[in-house]
Amino acid sequence: MTMGNPLRLPMALTALKNLFSRPATRVEIRPPFAEARGQLALDLSACVFCGACARRCPSTAIEVSRDEKRVAIAHLKCVLCGVCVDVCPKHSLSLEPEPLAVQLDGKNRHRVEHVKPSPSPPKDDPTGTLPKVG
Repeated sequence: MTMGNPLRLPMALTALKNLFSRPATRVEIRPPFAEARGQLALDLSACVFCGACARRCPSTAIEVSRDEKRVAIAHLKCVLCGVCVDVCPKHSLSLEPEPLAVQLDGKNRHRVEHVKPSPSPPKDDPTGTLPKVG
């Protein structure tokens, strides 16, 4: 059995064109356009841990714990719809145009946690049990 003309193969012409053409992918990073919603940002100092954002999130990407003073955002689950931004009474959530940084090591892929620091006890009372005078 003889192999015929290689240029008659349907893929050979496409392969030759691709061999001498520019790459189809872009290498440069373009700036975000005006209405881009790149990531969900949280201003923890304004958050009162009411949980309105978590209740209204259609993709259940936000978890709020009032007791632990904790807000957890699953950035890979978030669809950037902006519902949480609209319902936040303290305007502590916003949609930023910059995209979320790519993590190549696989750590923290599913959740970024923000914890509000608790007030530290006075230096002379390490247990925090003495009443404050003053």
